[in-house]
Amino acid sequence: ERAGGEEQQEVYSLVHICTTWLRTRLLIATPPPQAQPQWQQQQQQQHTPGQEKESECVGGGDREVQEEAEHLSHSQQQQQQLLTALSHALPEELCDIFLRSILYAVARRQQQQQQQQSGVSGGVSSGEVDVKLEASVRAVDHFLCARRYTLDLSDCAWLPISFFEPLLTHKCPYLRSLVLNGCTQVTDEVLERMLQHTRTTHTGGEAAGRYLEKIDLSNCSLITDEGVQVIAAASPHLMHISLRGTSITDKSLQILATHSKSLQHIDISATRITDNGLVALAPLVSQLTHLSLTTCKRISDAGLERLFATSLQQHTPLRYFSASEDQRLSGRGLQAVCGGCSALESVLFDDCPRLVDTDITLLA
Repeated sequence: ERAGGEEQQEVYSLVHICTTWLRTRLLIATPPPQAQPQWQQQQQQQHTPGQEKESECVGGGDREVQEEAEHLSHSQQQQQQLLTALSHALPEELCDIFLRSILYAVARRQQQQQQQQSGVSGGVSSGEVDVKLEASVRAVDHFLCARRYTLDLSDCAWLPISFFEPLLTHKCPYLRSLVLNGCTQVTDEVLERMLQHTRTTHTGGEAAGRYLEKIDLSNCSLITDEGVQVIAAASPHLMHISLRGTSITDKSLQILATHSKSLQHIDISATRITDNGLVALAPLVSQLTHLSLTTCKRISDAGLERLFATSLQQHTPLRYFSASEDQRLSGRGLQAVCGGCSALESVLFDDCPRLVDTDITLLA
């Protein structure tokens, strides 16, 4: 965290090397017990073994199995010490890099396990898959713990749906920031099971998502208005929400304006919202600091004028606004934004062909 410039680049390079090494360790793991121990194979090859020889072979097999178990235990202990040290020493952002790598290993192990069950081995023994899967899951538990407050699972579209349900109920019950950008397997039903599950505490029952202040569902195309309803009901302290590229409509903005009174950051880019949705969002304008409407091709100047109508009479803290790539916006829309938001630091209207050169004076 203290590094800067070239030093920071070196730190991230080191993290990349460590991540690659750790993933390799998890994928290769340690030599698993053979499906058929060598002593048993020797015993089967002897057609008329004597009682003494058989006893000797069995004894040798026991020692061999014991040595393998000790080797496996020692390797797992070393891995556990490494992961514990990393989870305590690294900032959460870098822990997330390791976590996504480990989760990838878990997904690979589960895939191999399913192949084993379906009879497609791919050259990996069932015992090996079990050992590696166990090691990977144990590694994840070192990073998913009650002391975590942020979690970034961006682009983990390969994660099984079963991973998400216990995330806030058992693994990270006090998460304040959850990023699922690009997790295309997440649906409204998954959100409901994950956020609205009642967790038992010493003070009674509470919704699993009650501590969330930020949730990023960008490019989760299966999320609809029902999913937004779940979020609004389960997370009363929500301040930041990104629904970019989801399947929401104007109804979602009505839900947020009614139930999420603490919202400051909203990204609804590349969605199907219309001017009616902007009107529904108007009650929140007085507290928003970030609003992104990029590629919302159904909004117009009239919608922006109605959205910011009240901001002309009161101070609006909006610092960032984006409405790029909209063929319908002109200088009227830009004037509506700039006229009522004196705190603006960044305004994006790029690729809006109806804007003309003289409209630039509206920013003065």
